[in-house]
Amino acid sequence: TGHSAVIHNPSYEAFIKRLASANVPVFDPAPLLMNAKRATPELPLYLATDTHWTPPAMELTAQALAARTRELVSLPPAASSRFTTVEQS
Repeated sequence: TGHSAVIHNPSYEAFIKRLASANVPVFDPAPLLMNAKRATPELPLYLATDTHWTPPAMELTAQALAARTRELVSLPPAASSRFTTVEQS
């Protein structure tokens, strides 16, 4: 069964306030993941035996973090790809 609210460490709110007072941007993926779970409950976002994210959760979070980063900073155009991928089993 899942939770209907994000669960944070008791000191989380104070920590976020300290970061905000120092003008440090914060990206918290918890609400994003909770909304994704509500929208597609059949999609596992965490591994069955621990708290690590599944590949779909990683992709969702990476896309949202990239979008947030583009809102906050101007980055130079990406250089041509220096990396290749090779699928292996």
